[in-house]
Amino acid sequence: MQLSEAQELVKQGEARREAADFEGAIKFLTEAIKLLTKEKSYADLVVAYKDLSLTYVHKYNYGEGSSNLDKAKQYAEGMLTVARKHAPDSIALAYFTLAKAVELQGDLTAARTAYKQALELYKGSLAERGDYRYHYGEALYITGDKSEGKRQMETGLAEIRDGVGEVDDFLTAVWETRCLIRLAYVLNSDDPAAATKYRGEAKNHLEADLRLVILKKQFLELFF
Repeated sequence: MQLSEAQELVKQGEARREAADFEGAIKFLTEAIKLLTKEKSYADLVVAYKDLSLTYVHKYNYGEGSSNLDKAKQYAEGMLTVARKHAPDSIALAYFTLAKAVELQGDLTAARTAYKQALELYKGSLAERGDYRYHYGEALYITGDKSEGKRQMETGLAEIRDGVGEVDDFLTAVWETRCLIRLAYVLNSDDPAAATKYRGEAKNHLEADLRLVILKKQFLELFF
């Protein structure tokens, strides 16, 4: 199926973001949002808002200032508003995106709640469910529910791996590798052997897949 002009802009924006060209991503995604709003293509509009919110999250992760988290939260809240009114099948994605922003702002209780809502409402592929689940598990872990948090994270990893082939291979590569990185990080003090195992698996992924630019930077910052 041929993509519309707006959908092509969203795809370009996502590609620019993952290549760490954030200003390029913002340009493409902002234009896409204008077109999709005019076309009343609400499901695609939610995706564009999601990609723009994540772009600002990545700008923050690259040290460009906490004001980027305010932008990330703003666009996540915008997508939640659109989803509630016009695209109910996208509400889970909106909660998931909002959770990421508020987590980085330090509101871990709100993040845990939003991740839980996202997981409960999600109805898509097994692989993406695994992505939602391990994020929820990490929020549980860092707010003190370590046993259940670890279980949810490892279950999420298994779901991502079992769901390979359901969605784009780049997405599953990102989800699996980031899950491995986060497991290695949160388990470092409580279960060093498991942390070392997961860190090694993440390193192998990053060395084998040159597309994982942002994750490689995160890995190096966390462990070296």
